[in-house]
Amino acid sequence: MATNIDSSSGSSSNIPVGSILFYTASLALISLLVLLLLRYFLPLRQTPGYLIVPVFLAIALPANLIVLVPIDLASNAPEDLQSTVVV
Repeated sequence: MATNIDSSSGSSSNIPVGSILFYTASLALISLLVLLLLRYFLPLRQTPGYLIVPVFLAIALPANLIVLVPIDLASNAPEDLQSTVVV
C-alpha cells in the first residue's frame, strides 16, 4: 500500500525540537539518578529484578511527570502567551 505525501502543503513541520532534546536529556539524567539512588539503598546484584523494576518505575515515572507537565503546558500555550512562558 503506497501513501502519497503532499510536500507542497507545508514542508516545515511544527516539531518542538528544543523540548524533545530537553526531555531526552532529563529522562537520561533522572534514570541515572534513580539508578544511583537504588544502588545506594539496595544491593542491586542480590535484589531480584521483580523488585527493582517496580521500585525504579515508582521513583522515575513521577519524577519524569514533573519535567513533562511544564513542557506540555508551554508547547500548548496560546500564541499571545508563548513569549511570556519560560521553559
